[in-house]
Amino acid sequence: MIREVAAHHLAQPATLFGHWQVANSVQRLLDLGEFGPHPFGDGVPHQSEPSVFQLPADVREAKEVEGLRFPQTSYRSTRHRKAAELDQTSLLGMQRQAELRQPLPQIAEEPLGISAASGLITPLAGGIAGGGRLKSFQYFSANGTWNRPTGIRWALVEVLGAGGGSGGCTGAASSVAVGAGGAGGGYSRKLIDVTAIASVAVTVGTGGTAGANTGTAGGTGGTSSFGAHCSATGGGGGAGMTTGTAVAVSQGGLGGQGASGDYDFAGAPGSHGIRLSGTVGISGHGGTGFFGGGARGNIGNAAGSAGNSRGSGASGAATNSATAQAGAVGAAGLVVVWEFE
Repeated sequence: MIREVAAHHLAQPATLFGHWQVANSVQRLLDLGEFGPHPFGDGVPHQSEPSVFQLPADVREAKEVEGLRFPQTSYRSTRHRKAAELDQTSLLGMQRQAELRQPLPQIAEEPLGISAASGLITPLAGGIAGGGRLKSFQYFSANGTWNRPTGIRWALVEVLGAGGGSGGCTGAASSVAVGAGGAGGGYSRKLIDVTAIASVAVTVGTGGTAGANTGTAGGTGGTSSFGAHCSATGGGGGAGMTTGTAVAVSQGGLGGQGASGDYDFAGAPGSHGIRLSGTVGISGHGGTGFFGGGARGNIGNAAGSAGNSRGSGASGAATNSATAQAGAVGAAGLVVVWEFE
């Protein structure tokens, strides 16, 4: 009678030849926070080595098997393992939630006003007596009358005096003469409650006259005003000069001055004309007004130059020959009225 002998005892695990270690079903999912060892499943032998055929036995001694690999480490139990923390930087393919767009801030219309301390135009938190929005403006380059438009409650007035004229020069051979520059006009700014005002007389100063070629001084610029509310005087005229060879100076005009405004400014003075010898000299430049523009001084043989912008002074004449030269006129003043509801 032929019996088929079993390849191994029923109590002995089957050979691992051709098999490998498999993790428990609970460990089949990828755990991003733990790439270390895991506990092995039930019934899987610790060493992945071929079993040696031998007679059945309840206990067998461990044997060492040499190989070209590192021995596997023992797997830790999951009972004492900490829960893995997600690595936010390794979440590939994760779409960042877009931030909700915020509505644009509402831009409130704030009325304009004038600071009593600095004279600067600034928004006022509470308005100007129930109003304050800029509605219109009027520009006066010559004398006239300001009439309050309907609905206007406040007026911000700017007044600029005229520039001074410059000095003229006589002429003579082998000698020099240089005139001084006229000064800039003053400036005044004032915020006026016009609710009870129907009209105001406006005066715009004319530029100072030019010094003649006989060596006379230039004239003073005219005063500008907005009724009796505020005003600004014109710049002084520059002195003239007769020819000569000795060192000499012609004096520049004094700047005009604002008055009665919330904020008043003085114009810049005209510069002196200076003769250094019978061949060298330079005339004075015109003083600047609130908006700049003083004329440049002259050398050689030239008449004075008029002020370049409103309220600026003229530059003096210069001569180094027998030809006499006249000065120039200063620039006229200006009045601007900004009208607010």
